[in-house]
Amino acid sequence: MVNRKVWMALCTMAGASAAALPAVWAPAAVHAAQQTLQLGASGAAVVQLQKILKAAGYYTGPEDGVFGPGTQSAVKAFQKANDLTPDGVVGPATWERLTERTLKPMQILLNGRVVSEPSGFAWQNTTYMPIWYLQRALDQLGILSDWDGTHWNLKVPSSMRVDLSNLEIGTGTQVIEINGTPVKRVNGMAAQDPAGGNTTTYMPIWYLMGLLDRMGIQHDWTGSQWKMTTQQSYYAYTADGKVVGGPYSDLDQAKAAVAGIPGGVVKDGTGQVVFTQAGFAAYTSPAQAPVIVSTLDAAKQRAGSGGFVVDLSTRRVVDFPSEYYYLNSNGSFVSSVTGWVGAAPPNWAKPGERYVALDVNPGHSPHATQFYRLSQSDGTYSGEFLGTYENPFRTVDLRFPAPGGITAQAIDQWYAANQSPLAGLGDSFIRAQQRYGVDAAYLAAHAVLETGWGKSAIMQAKNNLFGYGAYDADPANAAGTFPSADYAIQFEAWFVRNGYLDQDGAHFYQWPTLDGMNEHYATDPQWSQKIATLMTGLAQSGKVAPGSFPQYVAGQPAPSPQSTDEPVFVTPGAVGTIQSNPYGALPVWQDPDQGADQMFPGNLRIGSTGAGVRQLQRALNQAVGAGLTTDGVFGPMTQSALMSYQQQHGLPATGVCDLATWQSLIPAPATRIPAGTQVTVDRIRQGMVGNTVTLWYHVTAGGISGWVDGAEVGLTNVYRVVAPAGGMIPLYSAPSGSASVVAKVHSGDWVICQNPAPSGGFIAVQYVDQSQPGANPTTVYVDAGAAQLTPVPTPAGN
Repeated sequence: MVNRKVWMALCTMAGASAAALPAVWAPAAVHAAQQTLQLGASGAAVVQLQKILKAAGYYTGPEDGVFGPGTQSAVKAFQKANDLTPDGVVGPATWERLTERTLKPMQILLNGRVVSEPSGFAWQNTTYMPIWYLQRALDQLGILSDWDGTHWNLKVPSSMRVDLSNLEIGTGTQVIEINGTPVKRVNGMAAQDPAGGNTTTYMPIWYLMGLLDRMGIQHDWTGSQWKMTTQQSYYAYTADGKVVGGPYSDLDQAKAAVAGIPGGVVKDGTGQVVFTQAGFAAYTSPAQAPVIVSTLDAAKQRAGSGGFVVDLSTRRVVDFPSEYYYLNSNGSFVSSVTGWVGAAPPNWAKPGERYVALDVNPGHSPHATQFYRLSQSDGTYSGEFLGTYENPFRTVDLRFPAPGGITAQAIDQWYAANQSPLAGLGDSFIRAQQRYGVDAAYLAAHAVLETGWGKSAIMQAKNNLFGYGAYDADPANAAGTFPSADYAIQFEAWFVRNGYLDQDGAHFYQWPTLDGMNEHYATDPQWSQKIATLMTGLAQSGKVAPGSFPQYVAGQPAPSPQSTDEPVFVTPGAVGTIQSNPYGALPVWQDPDQGADQMFPGNLRIGSTGAGVRQLQRALNQAVGAGLTTDGVFGPMTQSALMSYQQQHGLPATGVCDLATWQSLIPAPATRIPAGTQVTVDRIRQGMVGNTVTLWYHVTAGGISGWVDGAEVGLTNVYRVVAPAGGMIPLYSAPSGSASVVAKVHSGDWVICQNPAPSGGFIAVQYVDQSQPGANPTTVYVDAGAAQLTPVPTPAGN
């Protein structure tokens, strides 16, 4: 082979003098220059890189188009093995070595028809194809040939004129001959043909291209297709590429052949489209083949709200999907449905273009969504795959604290700037972050999403900042009640860290991130994107760089939380009365978690679901060896096992688990407190009974002490302190507006009060600093002109 520098110079000369044949033959680059890739890159080039590395045995990960640490490690290993600098960056030298003899499918076409489909490879800036396939292509031109392993003799018919002037034979080991006369020496290569598995000779096609030029045969090389034509001809195709007819010597004849075929095209002998019949392509996804129809209305119906329509005659998108993305006038990346995405725009986004996202994991939380260019700035359809993209806040490791700029003051300023009554709770979010190891920015943003900036009815009535228990079927009634906004924040941090962010949590899904939480926390697939957008807004408000939030890295240990204990709300001096309940005398548990599992959840029957059914199934398996799957679904097998148990124990065999059957299977503690008994309540915890969210009260009465279902207790001296405008309410050290402010509570928080009637414009209440374990209650005063006390509603029972 010639010296590489000389070779490249000859390539340049050949390009400059191509019009003035005969010319000096020189090899030419037959593949486009690859872009430099490194950690953080994405797109089709990365997919190609991963495929090559995997084929070479250096990479075992997914071909997802994301240049991550796994891809970088594979690149370094390849570079080291091939005497390249192992820097993990795929530049020209690495690309050249990677693509040496990498077989790729190719085609040889004659007058628009495929006549041969070899596998070839690029080497030293030219493409090599197996000689057998080249011979078959030449056969179609009427050029027969012989090959003896050294000499390739092309038998050109006398009717075909050949210009053999100014030949440079060269010094290769194989000889190309025309009718027995040597015209070029080349260096072929022996390699395996994947079609037959045999070793064959691959010839550099550059030199054969030069011969075709000398024979007056038109041709074009695209890097994967070699198109030859001997005459001006036309071929008719359907929109999906099926041949209708041809060759036609007249363009009008070819047009007539596709008349009535929506999207039908006419191509010339080189394969170029010269005419498109009117029609519309209905796409349900940019990754799916379209359905071709004749009218726009039919196309819209086929595409549906999530698809789009392309006018095949103009190649423009004429009907867009319900959700697409674009850069707005401020340069922000925006969804047509959810608005501002809330992150720096992707580097491929350009003004005027529109993009469509493809969820590659439907039915699960979207992650690293694939994006396609839907239309260019002039509306022309593209369909180009651009890579994966998502708001980086969706992949923040939520087990780490937010950056230092996310302070209590920054959170409160953000709330205040948005006229939110949540302003003043910033300290609660920071304390929750410190105690339970959950990003305070996430907690603050999540509260905004669930409460509509603190203005939702559930927030105002129940201090429920995070929609806890607000099941879709009946959110207002099902949502849990919290004794204070601060307690709701502490509980949420504990609940999320232990259930969703720790790998052994009951609801953990792959990553301790918003994307991971989205899988089990919310039914809305856009939940993580919405919170990420809010986190972006908080970061911008606090002038905190998004890049300073720690991204999740697999295997990276997170700081241990200060506590894993469920928070409690301390209520020294609270008094209540045991209500009428199904048990009569209310069972008392020493462990509220045990009580949550064993307390009667109400009648269970066919169609019932949830925690109560799971407990019933476990009890039946233990009692009668029922062998039930504890899936929490009351089906025929559960009913059959229950009726068998009822028959064996002298209970009515109704197939319904009533209180008598439940107590027979799952006895309550013998320690009970009769209805009507007055009790003191010193602690409150959030909890469950079956599927119902309920508070549990730690009570004392007549020497009995333990936890009871709070839904069966009516509090008599506990009140909600409510301000008409919401927000924080000051507590004074004395019944005077000039007295010092001891603390603040949020509107709706519970306080203990012996006499809610104002005296001198103030109401005396008991206050306990919930942030200080063991703190004693103190008497403080509420300005009756700024807030009023309303009794905590008596629960209706479970």
